[in-house]
Amino acid sequence: MRRFLVEAYTPGGSSIRELDGQARRAVAELSEAGTPIHYEHAIFVPEDETCFYVLGASSRHDAAEAMRRAGVSAQRVTEAVRADADREEEQ
Repeated sequence: MRRFLVEAYTPGGSSIRELDGQARRAVAELSEAGTPIHYEHAIFVPEDETCFYVLGASSRHDAAEAMRRAGVSAQRVTEAVRADADREEEQ
């Protein structure tokens, strides 16, 4: 499974708990429907009114669809690689 970083404009008054919950529910719904996808976490930067979501998915389309279902208007969806990815593969 590949990893994607979804960048979205998020109004400063938003709550990270609310954003996280919406994304988790949307990913669970998509997963239950048979799409292989996994929610990792979100990073909210209130000062920049931006939220970054990290998802494991088979494609950019699947990651974008999960965010659409969460009510998130993705500005960008890009493949991302963790610095410790090589260590994970060795295990």
